[in-house]
Amino acid sequence: MFKLNLRAVSALLPIAIAIPAYAAGGAVDPEIAAKKAMIEEALVGCYREKGDLPGAASEYVNLVAAEPNNARVHFDYANVLLRLQRLPAAASQYAKAAKLEPSVPEYLGGAGTGCMINKNYDGAVTYFTKAIQMGGKYQEQLQQAQVYQAQQVQLKKYQQYQQKLKEQQKQGAKTNTDDDD
Repeated sequence: MFKLNLRAVSALLPIAIAIPAYAAGGAVDPEIAAKKAMIEEALVGCYREKGDLPGAASEYVNLVAAEPNNARVHFDYANVLLRLQRLPAAASQYAKAAKLEPSVPEYLGGAGTGCMINKNYDGAVTYFTKAIQMGGKYQEQLQQAQVYQAQQVQLKKYQQYQQKLKEQQKQGAKTNTDDDD
């Protein structure tokens, strides 16, 4: 197997762009789709090798379109998005990877990270727990999610308590104005 550089991949790009035109008339030829995916993977690899994460993220859009059922592609794309601080998009890609292959601890851990990003600590605890049960090393992340989960419960109780106090104060104020009459 030969190593593709950006120049070689760029030479193949017109082919990749032309492929959808052939497929527009009907069903996609699996061989053509596989070649397009291979070209997109090579482009992503080139951008990542150069350290050009925005370029890689841009190419991942095409790669995900070419291989929508490839959990590894979604997971790798999520990692790039995370490094670029595109957090909601990263969380979404992690969730897609875990949904496509729920038996891979790495993808479940990624989904847990996605839940943490979205402040869904119950979901994070669930994903991290499943990942650990399958042999993943997510104990620290699970503990952190459990801490946040407990804090979220405490905050909700405090807010309910504050609401109850306000209601009692309103009732007390109403009673005092009634007494003045």
